[in-house]
Amino acid sequence: MTVARERAKVVNTALRSAMLAVGLILARVDYAAAQGGQYNLMGLRTGSCAKWTASHRENENGVLPQVQLSWVLGFLSAVGLMGDDRFDPLRGVDADAVEAWIGNWCRAPSHVLESISHAAIAFRDAHPR
Repeated sequence: MTVARERAKVVNTALRSAMLAVGLILARVDYAAAQGGQYNLMGLRTGSCAKWTASHRENENGVLPQVQLSWVLGFLSAVGLMGDDRFDPLRGVDADAVEAWIGNWCRAPSHVLESISHAAIAFRDAHPR
């Protein structure tokens, strides 16, 4: 492996780690009411599934796809942290698996106009481990 490739790999890993940290910070979940499982979502979660799909297709290693994924990972990490040991949607999966699942969900014709936060909630609901 060339020095340039090794350096690019280190930078990419550092970028993913930094974005995950940002996602964890921004994915503050405030439980507004236990009734109906309603809560407020805060952080950089704006954008539709169409925006997710386009940004991941056009520039997979760009800043926007990494920020979007980091928000989703931060949200799901917070869900696991707030739940008990029996409820951790990230148990047994890695970031690449989450990214692929969200991408598949967002590409479904019925989900194109849904928000990225809805995709994250759908992941949570589909992975109640």
